[in-house]
Amino acid sequence: MNKPTLLLTAVAGLLAAVVAVSWFPASPLLAAVAGYTAVVGTLAHATGAPVWRTIGATVVVLAAALAVLLRAARHVIDAALWILTAGTSVALNTAKATA
Repeated sequence: MNKPTLLLTAVAGLLAAVVAVSWFPASPLLAAVAGYTAVVGTLAHATGAPVWRTIGATVVVLAAALAVLLRAARHVIDAALWILTAGTSVALNTAKATA
């Protein structure tokens, strides 16, 4: 049997958290934690892996993925700001040259 990777397990847990929140909107945080823990724990148990270690590892994987995503977003924002400021300075230089 093929074992799921930590990333696949984490994604399955996130999907379960989203579904749990939609089913139990009265307490979204509790529903998300319960859904995530249930799915990741079940997958870990089914593959014979330590349940709590797998849950902790998937949380670390998600945190690392979020850090990479935020770093990429920061680079995109920096590039956009650079383009905007370069465009502004070019426009100002053109306005000064024609004035």
